[in-house]
Amino acid sequence: MSGGLSRLSRATADAVRELTRVTARGDGYRTPADTDALIGDLTAMVYDLPQLLDQTARWLDAQHRAGRIGHDTHPHPHTAVHEAVGDLEHAGREALELARTLDAVRENTSHLTAVTSTTSSATGRSGGGGR
Repeated sequence: MSGGLSRLSRATADAVRELTRVTARGDGYRTPADTDALIGDLTAMVYDLPQLLDQTARWLDAQHRAGRIGHDTHPHPHTAVHEAVGDLEHAGREALELARTLDAVRENTSHLTAVTSTTSSATGRSGGGGR
């Protein structure tokens, strides 16, 4: 992989691994707003995946058509390229579905608040004025 592309893809994978590590025990979050912010950032990233995957598929297809792709075990890479392009297209559709699902999650997490001993969990407002 070329230098810039390799650094970016590795940094992305490392960032997701680090997020997983930091949140593994649950102590990476301080408030429900932290979960909402994380889901929001992940949603934005996932919405970009279909375009990235499509660009990758188109590049592979164009390079194959131009005769610039080989295969290390077969004389003709057609099947491998065709399956890779199809799988990338499928992954793009799945990523779009994931992004839409994450949007639905945010419809809920954006309304969550932290509850303190003086806050009602049902309303998220300070207690008092009881019956």
